[in-house]
Amino acid sequence: MELLKFYIIFALFPACLFGIKLNQYKPEDRKDLTIESFGNSFSTQMSIEQNFPAIHITMHGDYNAWIHLVRTDAEDPKLREFVDTCHETYPFYTKGIAFDDAPLWHITPTHKPLTFWIGHAYAVRVDFNGKKILCLGGIKWGFTIKDNCIHPNAINPNGLTNEDWLVDQKILAKTISEYNFS
Repeated sequence: MELLKFYIIFALFPACLFGIKLNQYKPEDRKDLTIESFGNSFSTQMSIEQNFPAIHITMHGDYNAWIHLVRTDAEDPKLREFVDTCHETYPFYTKGIAFDDAPLWHITPTHKPLTFWIGHAYAVRVDFNGKKILCLGGIKWGFTIKDNCIHPNAINPNGLTNEDWLVDQKILAKTISEYNFS
């Protein structure tokens, strides 16, 4: 049994190390969805990139940025609940019209740093001078990883509710204290 485990680990190791796609995604399997949230219509496209779900979201409305709140059960406590952003666009995920994300984690048969990754991507209208953020709706998406698996299962995207925003707003208000939310 130990020899079989050794063989499986080392047979899969090069694929994990070099990012080789073990489940090659077929473009015809891409999911194009229209999802409603806060009375607004969102266009989403789900695909698989390096075995992980990737998403492209746009909204039909008057917005100028995206906020992305992520929850996981990662080993690192700092990665269990965080606002996904970068220095150039802080505190926003992007200041553009499209939301694009493709999370990637290093997972092997002997190392699984998390079992779920859930993102809440919100389209927002920002008054940069007045420091106000108005949420226009959002999409929940992400993935789970089952026991004895190294490939994630995509969570089907769905619309976030006003109740979701109220819960997330409390977290965002602590992290993004320089803005007021409505």
